[in-house]
Amino acid sequence: MIKRLQIRLTGFCAIVSALILTAMSLLCLHISGKNMEQNEYHTFENSVYSIVSYLESQSVISHEWVLRMESSHNLALWLYDNGTPLLINSLPSGSQEKKQAHDTALADQVIAEAQKKKGINILSSNSSHTLTQHTEFIFAAKNERYYASAVLIPGKKASLGAVILHPLASLTAQTHRQRRDFLAAALLALAALTVFFWFFTGAMLRPVEESRKKQARFVAAASHELRTPLAVILSSASCLLEILNEEKSPACAEPSNTDGAANTREASLRRFLDAIFSESRRMNHLVQDMLQLAGMDARAPRLHLKPVPLDTLLLDVCEKYEPLAAKKGIRLTVSLPDAPLPDCLCDQERILQSLAVLMDNALSYTPAGGMVRLALTVANRHFTITVSDTGPGIPDKDKKAVFERFYRAESSRSDKAHYGLGLSIAQDIIKQHGGRLTVTDAPEGGAAFVLELPMNRSQKNIL
Repeated sequence: MIKRLQIRLTGFCAIVSALILTAMSLLCLHISGKNMEQNEYHTFENSVYSIVSYLESQSVISHEWVLRMESSHNLALWLYDNGTPLLINSLPSGSQEKKQAHDTALADQVIAEAQKKKGINILSSNSSHTLTQHTEFIFAAKNERYYASAVLIPGKKASLGAVILHPLASLTAQTHRQRRDFLAAALLALAALTVFFWFFTGAMLRPVEESRKKQARFVAAASHELRTPLAVILSSASCLLEILNEEKSPACAEPSNTDGAANTREASLRRFLDAIFSESRRMNHLVQDMLQLAGMDARAPRLHLKPVPLDTLLLDVCEKYEPLAAKKGIRLTVSLPDAPLPDCLCDQERILQSLAVLMDNALSYTPAGGMVRLALTVANRHFTITVSDTGPGIPDKDKKAVFERFYRAESSRSDKAHYGLGLSIAQDIIKQHGGRLTVTDAPEGGAAFVLELPMNRSQKNIL
């Protein structure tokens, strides 16, 4: 499912990127094409002005000059003296492209176009104008495009006409080459973006996949934990029903029953009822923990923050658990700084709940004759509370996993009263306070849970 979602997201991102790249490429090609055409046209105009200036100042025109102009400016040039073509118009002219552009039929079409649309007849020998006339326009013939110019230079005795034609084949080829380059660049960019989107969406969906796996493990573990007490309850209830059915049978009504049999039935009833109540309490505790975790996942509970003296809080915790520690033969100690401590801005009930989880774990896994130690220190603007024990400890490979839901380490640290939810709840509470909860090895060889709280912080969930 996640893989299919990754493919769909990658495809969607690639399609959107392709549309954006296409639009940007078309826009850039349009702007670039317009600029290239404008530059080409300005170059053609400059060439026309240069030729016209030369023709106006010279009375003799050589064939070498015509060839030089055509070669240097990529032009085809025809000259007319009083409407009569000069001899140089029929001489061979360079490359095949120039020979094609030098077709006299093209010159005749340009002359006709200039006379029809612009009103300039360069073949006329009589002109009322005393100034040079010329017009430039785009001319198309034989599936080719040209920049064309028709020039009429009046003289005292005769007029000089000129047709200047500049083929746009090179501009068209340059435009096509630019389009191919843009297409290749766009395809490469799209391929690179597609690869990037594949890994990017994979990285984005990885936490979702991990969350889905954790959820599946959570449901499986919760089902397993609920199945065991339910089996005990159902079994005990079935036995109770059998005993009640036996009491109602005729054999049980005979006077042969003794007080010993009644006492046995009463003991059996009490044992089964105790099992039902015990497992029901376990299920209730499990359901309460699951509901609290679900509430934390749905929304962060608002914290009731107030200044709390942590040294006094630790003494109260120690006093609360001292009877249980004495009953199990475990020594309970508290270590506090000698100097007065500032109060900690926190939710006292939530911190007590976290410490209760740590104390329950420590007392559950510490053998008789062991020790559980509470310590409070202040450093780097943080309060640090350490709950350490002399139990079996936690292997390094399990240190991060112990905070996962329904996770329990090796059997030496397993207990039917613990479902693996307490540490997850405690860690969530400490995170809401802006602190952190970690586990390390205790100096005595057991486990040490380190709870850090900031001394001063801005809290969003303050009531």
